[in-house]
This record gives sequence, structure tokens and C-alpha cells, in this order.
Amino acid sequence: MLKGVLFDLDETLLDIRLFSFEHRYVRKLMHVLADYGGISVPRALRGTMSGVLALSHPHTVCNRDVILQAITEATGCDITTPEAHALLDRFVARDIPGLRSDERPSPGSAEALAACQSHGLKVALATNPYFPLEVTRERMSWAHIEGFPFDYISHWTNCSSVKPSPTYYRGVLEALGLRAEDCLMVGNDPKNDMQADQVGLRTFYVGPGTCERATWQGTLGDLAALIDELAPPERPTEG
Repeated sequence: MLKGVLFDLDETLLDIRLFSFEHRYVRKLMHVLADYGGISVPRALRGTMSGVLALSHPHTVCNRDVILQAITEATGCDITTPEAHALLDRFVARDIPGLRSDERPSPGSAEALAACQSHGLKVALATNPYFPLEVTRERMSWAHIEGFPFDYISHWTNCSSVKPSPTYYRGVLEALGLRAEDCLMVGNDPKNDMQADQVGLRTFYVGPGTCERATWQGTLGDLAALIDELAPPERPTEG
């Protein structure tokens, strides 16, 4: 019986060109780092890329600390201090809303989430945790899901791994308090999302083309119908 659903965000619940957003994000960030540390923009860019790449190696501290330490080592500019953290917080609050382009809710996203809620399922926003929570919340607002009562949202301070690591998916399941066999991972990425089956999760693919690895595939509207089949009976309405 289905008890929980893990949703990817970008290009799943949110219609976004992720590569384009990441490019805009990094361009803004590297200028902030260059100004703060008195370093060249290319050096700040190399540091930012070092931070991202560092997450591919096993680690036990949170993703934020791994990224910031790697940037510090690559640039010689210490951004692990409280002062630097405050700078990054200001960057997020000031600049991230302006990065919006033509992002919008993915068709069927509201119906899929409503189906989860009507059946009383636990729901996680299992977005790859490279970003601060506030950056994820901003993108959630673009998807019109900022008010949905997610039971868990992954971000760079509550995770110490990234997709498609089994450690990442086990961490989400632990946060939900559910077993893998009772949950479904929904996403658009054959590598990062569909490899959730490594820990026993069933999967639903909503990306382009087909994915042989997925348990099911289709649209988010198809997912809503599947949830009706797999989940417990709907909660009775209170009256």
C-alpha cells in the first residue's frame, strides 16, 4: 500500500529550464564572491564549480559546509565565517527572485499533489540539495506550491549527500518515517530520480521520451490516477 510520495521539483512539479536557471544563479553568485573576497570573477567561478564537484565525493557534514569549504580552498577567500554566511543570505534574499524567467507550474502538478493529500499520504519535496532552503522556497513559489504542507523538503543544510546516492534517498525515507517499499519517487531525470530504485523505491517517470528503468511513466495527471489506485481510501470529509 502506498504511504508516501517523493517529488522532484525542477522539470517535474516546476516547468523550468534547469540548466538556464543554474547558469543565471552561478553568474550572480560568482560576482558576489568576487566582490566579497577581492578576487577575479574567473577565480570565483572556478571556486563555485569546485564546490559543486565536491559534493560528488562521500562526506558526513552537510552539503552547505562541503560547498563552502571547497570554495574557500579553491579561491583563498574564507566564506565559512558568520560574516560570509550573512552575505550569502543577503544574496539569496536580494537576487534570487530576480532570476525568474518564464518558469511556471507543470501541468498536472496541482492534481498530483491534491491526490496525495486526499489519501493522507506523506509527501516529500526531494529536490537535489545543492541550494539553500530559501532558494528552493523561491522556486516553489514559481510552481505555486509554496503553501503545500510538505512533510519534508531537502536542501543543503539538512542533507549530507546528493542524488542519485542511495544515502540521499535513505535520508529522505528516514525523515518521513517510511519504508522504501511503501513509497514512490516521481521525477524527470533517468539518472538522478529513477535510480531511487536502488533502495527499493518504486518510481514514476515524467520526463521526455521513455525510461525503461521506471516502474511507471506518464504525465502528472496519470500519476494522480495511479495514486488513487495504490493509496488507501480517501479520508472522509469532515462535516
